[in-house]
Amino acid sequence: MSVSSRSSANNLLTVENLAVSFKAGERRVQVLHDVSLRLEAGTAIGIVGESGCGKSVTSLAVIGLLARGAQVDHGSVRFGGRDLLALPESELRKIRGTEIAMIFQDPMSSLNPVLTIGEQITEVIRTHGHDSRHDARVRAVELLQMVGIAANEATLRRFPHEFSGGMRQRVMIATALALSPKVLIADEPTTALDVTIQAQVLELMNQLVKESGTALMMVTHNLGVVAGMTERVAVMYAGRIVEEGRTEDLFEHPSHPYTVGLLHSLPSAQRKGLDLIPIPGMVPIPGHEPVGCAFAPRCRWRLPICWFEQPSLGGVTSLADDQQQRAHRIACHNPVLPEEVEVGLPTRKFPASPPPPNMRDFADQPEAAS
Repeated sequence: MSVSSRSSANNLLTVENLAVSFKAGERRVQVLHDVSLRLEAGTAIGIVGESGCGKSVTSLAVIGLLARGAQVDHGSVRFGGRDLLALPESELRKIRGTEIAMIFQDPMSSLNPVLTIGEQITEVIRTHGHDSRHDARVRAVELLQMVGIAANEATLRRFPHEFSGGMRQRVMIATALALSPKVLIADEPTTALDVTIQAQVLELMNQLVKESGTALMMVTHNLGVVAGMTERVAVMYAGRIVEEGRTEDLFEHPSHPYTVGLLHSLPSAQRKGLDLIPIPGMVPIPGHEPVGCAFAPRCRWRLPICWFEQPSLGGVTSLADDQQQRAHRIACHNPVLPEEVEVGLPTRKFPASPPPPNMRDFADQPEAAS
């Protein structure tokens, strides 16, 4: 089911069938495959998965900041009735910061080392907000205080290298929040923060969503952050969305083996005293995935068909309510049963599926349970 068929008048941002490739020598390697998402006013969606699954590339493609050598092969990103992918750079600059803002993952590469903190924050405010220099600096101090930095005029005269990693991250967050954007994309916004400041920053973003109607796209490895901050979750693997649904449904009724693996790889109060069950293997290198499901080499639920046929994203039939089935989607030939979620391992007997002869590169991966 496409995003367009489920869209509503409240949608601020709709991503549909987005595909991105990178130049690798004389060929192009696809890193995103038909990614579809929707963000509604006043709601938050979480995008989770291991490093290399395509989360950051998705967020950068949405805002038009892909690296040199990357290109959008097809798809659309609609915002305010316009396809952002079709806009010239001059028009995108007007949208970035004012209507769509992004908190980048690495503040060291996002802050200019030769400009003071004050210059970088006030530039955003004055370029888009038309405030006076004095008003912009007053606003900059307020923003820094909002994210937990005891700021004054002297603070604005300091350079990025004079701040710790966590403080630089907070400066990035303050800059993104400067003009109360309609859409906020947060790429691992709390990675370098201690738990106290993390809670403060998350509460600030949550307040922005609830009070200002901002739509939040939260890109993170932290499933705990997703559980407390979002209404919907999209799980990505090898450049595809493999499961998507309401946050509550996804945590209570995970159906894709990868989602179950992520949940069982982390400590949980519900599973106190039980061993963690790590996911074997690693995310495949782009361009070297199996012909079928990219998760097949690591999957304990895999079937022979998984090596040859890519599963489509469809409704979860194990959910009783038809509306829930349509809202909760999964791409899997052999979904995890509810009774298997608790133990994190297959309880059914199904044919073992070792790699076929033309896929022996994956032969060192564990066999599926039989």
